[in-house]
Amino acid sequence: MIKENLLEKNMKHIVQEILKVISKEEIEQIARDVGFIKREGKIKAWQFLYLCAFSELDISKNTLVTMSANLSSTL
Repeated sequence: MIKENLLEKNMKHIVQEILKVISKEEIEQIARDVGFIKREGKIKAWQFLYLCAFSELDISKNTLVTMSANLSSTL
């Protein structure tokens, strides 16, 4: 439990540091420019990036709904 809290705290810190370099808006714009986003969805590009890069969930074995639920409880 303590290890999980420390890991969560570290991950939030890493995400905060990344967002100092590139903003959520810049991530969204890049996603639009390369065609990743073509319309508004339930989650934003930066949230999807977070899920893929920093979430402990296995993105190949979880649905987007499951990952979104995890996202809302994490952030």
